Amino acid sequence: MACRGDFGGRRLSEICNARLRLFESSFAERKAASSCGTDDRLEAYPTGRWALTARHAPLAYLNGKYVPSDQAALPVWDRGVVQGATVTEMIRTFQRVPFRLPQHLARLREGLDYLGVVIGQTDDNLTEIVRRLMESRESSQADLGIVIFVTPGAIPMYAGEFPVSDSPTVCVHTFPLPFRQWAEKYTHGQALVVPSIRQIPADILDPRIKYRSRLHWYLADREARTIDPAAVALLQNTDGHLTETNSGNFFVVSKGRIRTACESDTLPGISQQFVKELARELAIPYEVGDITLSSAFQADEAFLTSTTYCLLPVTRLNQRAIGTGAPGPVTRELLQRWSEQVGLDIAAQARQAHEPPRISSPRDPS
Repeated sequence: MACRGDFGGRRLSEICNARLRLFESSFAERKAASSCGTDDRLEAYPTGRWALTARHAPLAYLNGKYVPSDQAALPVWDRGVVQGATVTEMIRTFQRVPFRLPQHLARLREGLDYLGVVIGQTDDNLTEIVRRLMESRESSQADLGIVIFVTPGAIPMYAGEFPVSDSPTVCVHTFPLPFRQWAEKYTHGQALVVPSIRQIPADILDPRIKYRSRLHWYLADREARTIDPAAVALLQNTDGHLTETNSGNFFVVSKGRIRTACESDTLPGISQQFVKELARELAIPYEVGDITLSSAFQADEAFLTSTTYCLLPVTRLNQRAIGTGAPGPVTRELLQRWSEQVGLDIAAQARQAHEPPRISSPRDPS
């Protein structure tokens, strides 16, 4: 059962439950078939072993093959390793349904066009790959992150005497979402610091392409943590306007109006677009334009959007409180509406996953 259609623009509560039943039914049927020796998920691993994927490590997809995730590795002569030349997408699930997969695949295609790379997998192929990788994980596991990345392939000179293909590298893998990394931030907020490192200008590298060349972000976040250990970096462009973080779009709210950075300076976020749609539903004014550091300090509230955590309040910038220093009403309203659309409480899901397991105390024998 392929996950097709626009899963983000409408409520998911009904389709999530229906698709969960289909996923579980499909898994049960395949498991039953395996006992009769007819399971089409029996794959030849690189080690030559034959095994039922559901009983082993979750699968990854690498260059046309399904392999255990811990065996999905790039050679040291791949351009993704040597040059950081990659195009990537990350999708998350809600109740094990991929969120806005078609939009992510469309943005992936734009990045591939920019890179001049053509892959043989169609969107339908990639959708089926995603479904199959999800199926290789136990259905009881939490929601997943799904990563797709493509590189131009090998650099023959670095491969030396080893034969190499001239085809691109295509990899897809999944992982359980690490809710503990952001669970408490729905309540306390994310801290940001504007470092000295600037956003790469668009005439050097188009910020509208999602890529893995992240050295400047690594340096920016490292600098931010020396100022505020709990912070991530929020970059300015060369004109001094605020842009984005390493994983999310930045928004301010002033007098009930939402404002986000210019599209020419930032990645066009899938979550950012969803917030625009939610704002329209809630009749909250939404605009795109320059955001200065001083205007951010004067904002009533601020927040970030990203695929993994969806929407996080920003309560501190350069060690100064934004608004009251707590999540604001517009931020809370948007997160609540997002939760309604996907059929679960996003913040509560993260907090529950973050809580340590409860240990039952022994009963009083009396």
